[in-house]
Amino acid sequence: MRVSARSDYGLRALIELANNYDNGPQQSSDIANRRHIPGQYLDQLLTVLRKTGFIRSTRGPGGGHSLIREP
Repeated sequence: MRVSARSDYGLRALIELANNYDNGPQQSSDIANRRHIPGQYLDQLLTVLRKTGFIRSTRGPGGGHSLIREP
């Protein structure tokens, strides 16, 4: 079965957020580095995941991205 790059990277990002759920919001640059996802592409994917209700984004110091529900 073939999986698109967009789906692959989106799942990688969600898995990273699930693995670090208890550590608070994760910076997109950290997610990109740990999961080997191009940074600009990840930003686009995180926007889609936020709009569809999978993640929340928090601005400011200590901000980042986190899952809305417990994994």
